[in-house]
Amino acid sequence: MTAFAIQLGQTLDALVQVGARLRSSLEEDAALFPMSEGSLAGAGSADLKALDAFLQRFQQTADQILRKLLPRLVAAADETSVAFVFRELLERLDRLGAIDGTDTWTALQQLRNRLTHEYVMGLAERAQDLNTAWAMAPLLLDQIERAAAFADKHNLRTREKP
Repeated sequence: MTAFAIQLGQTLDALVQVGARLRSSLEEDAALFPMSEGSLAGAGSADLKALDAFLQRFQQTADQILRKLLPRLVAAADETSVAFVFRELLERLDRLGAIDGTDTWTALQQLRNRLTHEYVMGLAERAQDLNTAWAMAPLLLDQIERAAAFADKHNLRTREKP
């Protein structure tokens, strides 16, 4: 197997753990959503900690998928480390059938950037972005499974023994 297949395998293995933590937030914190300006303003310490944990897990999962998984999936499929502009990367993955369209992933990257960099925003906008992240979190988990199935179908990954 190639170095591309090993890297892809390592990335998918790591994402299983990251995804499990995001899934636990979805299971344990559903009562906090949907958020509103009022519920965010009145959130107690425990709820704020849960929201922070969800946000951290969402961002970590999104980062791993956007910055590692998707580029490594293309690298393994093409057996090349050619760097793509993000939109080109998405278009290539869509043509391969590894993702379902490009618009959702572009929107996800923009949302991740807003949440990560905490641009100045009011409580209403923050609540809306948290609700959008909550709604998109299952997409991240589904993409991990979809990428693993795609890699296995095309024999693109391997697990290197430590």
